[in-house]
Amino acid sequence: MHSVRVGMAALAALLLPLLVPGQAKSAQTKAPSLVSNSQITIRGDGPQAQTISLTAVRGDWFVSGDDAHANLDFETGSGPHYIVQLQWDGAGKTHTITHDTNDTVVGTGHSTFYLMLPGENGNSRAAAPHDSDVVAITITHMDDSSLEAHLSGTATAEGKVSFDGALSVRRTGAHAVASTGAWHDCDPQIHDKMVGAEARSPSECEVKFDQHVRQELQHAFAPLMARLEQGDWVVSKQPQMGPVQAMARHSEKSPYHLDSASHGAFHIELGLKQESAEYQQRAAAYQQAMEKMNQQVSEAMKNGGPATGQKTMDELARSVAAQMDNMSVKISVGINAGSIGVVNFAGTHNTASLPGGGTVVYIPAAQPSTGGGPDSGEAVTWVLVGPWKQVTAKSLGSDGEHIDANGGLLPGKPTLAVQNVWVRIRAGKDMTEQVIQKVDWDKVRALIQEN
Repeated sequence: MHSVRVGMAALAALLLPLLVPGQAKSAQTKAPSLVSNSQITIRGDGPQAQTISLTAVRGDWFVSGDDAHANLDFETGSGPHYIVQLQWDGAGKTHTITHDTNDTVVGTGHSTFYLMLPGENGNSRAAAPHDSDVVAITITHMDDSSLEAHLSGTATAEGKVSFDGALSVRRTGAHAVASTGAWHDCDPQIHDKMVGAEARSPSECEVKFDQHVRQELQHAFAPLMARLEQGDWVVSKQPQMGPVQAMARHSEKSPYHLDSASHGAFHIELGLKQESAEYQQRAAAYQQAMEKMNQQVSEAMKNGGPATGQKTMDELARSVAAQMDNMSVKISVGINAGSIGVVNFAGTHNTASLPGGGTVVYIPAAQPSTGGGPDSGEAVTWVLVGPWKQVTAKSLGSDGEHIDANGGLLPGKPTLAVQNVWVRIRAGKDMTEQVIQKVDWDKVRALIQEN
């Protein structure tokens, strides 16, 4: 026999939302109200056969031309508390759930069944399919406004439970249809299968647009990757190409961002092969610089005290870091940035024109995205393509400068369009210049010119 006993509060947190870990069902509160006229007859495992009315329901469902999905929690309105949790996926009229297919993860391809039975002292017992148990859901009617289905099968708590019932749900009030905007020959509507999760399902148009942008970026950076791999470099991280499985909720209200997709921004990492002559030379130079730094810092502290030693160490640390900057390259690409900004801890940035159109901004000691102080500054270059405004900088005194760029986004543009492109290159200046020379920037600019 299988038994689960938990308190009602813990049970609600663990089971009711049918969650991916760390996610919550708060998004459901904005949906139209649902009304249930459902009931289920339960036999076995305790009391005699009884028919229970499930008058409360929350969750969502959709049905489209060739797909459907439902994620619903039914509860008793009063009296002993019973809960039926259901999720099924696909346009088929019959869905079966077994021990092997029962899954609390939300989204495409997942099915869920739990029957929560009232227990002693405020505890509940969870009945779910085990061993030979099978739960069957037969859809008799399903459209945007109402759902009718028959539920039957067996599950196991402390003992076997059989059940048979009818599910009847309808929406009250208008059902707002969320849309991402059109692209090319695709469905812009968001048919969300990730009910209650932190992320949502993408629309067909988002999937196609994201894949198109990533493929064109891959073509643009292919000459760089091919050239470096012919020499002493190896690609250590390939860009994620999709297809998109999940999107940040409410991202459809703004111009599309690659990092709103579940696999994040377009990202490439390359490094020198450790067996290469260039790597060995740079590694030796790095070691020598480290030894020199330790010696000079020791002398500075001896002659001028801790403050002088710290200043010397900060200056030499940047020199030592420069030895490493040309041993690896990290590139990330984003689109449709409203604005970008960064603190430059030391020196001053400089800008240059990108041949063919665009701006290159070199930042000698940029604060990492993870934060940090002056000793964490790193050499970074931005390449800005599209209608970016002039790059500005504000002095921070001894703390450096704050650099800003406005993306020049225009209202009224389609959300599924590329208005600007931001390429961030983490590498030394010499290596960055080689990177910029090998990228096919015409292909990057073509993404913007499509619109």
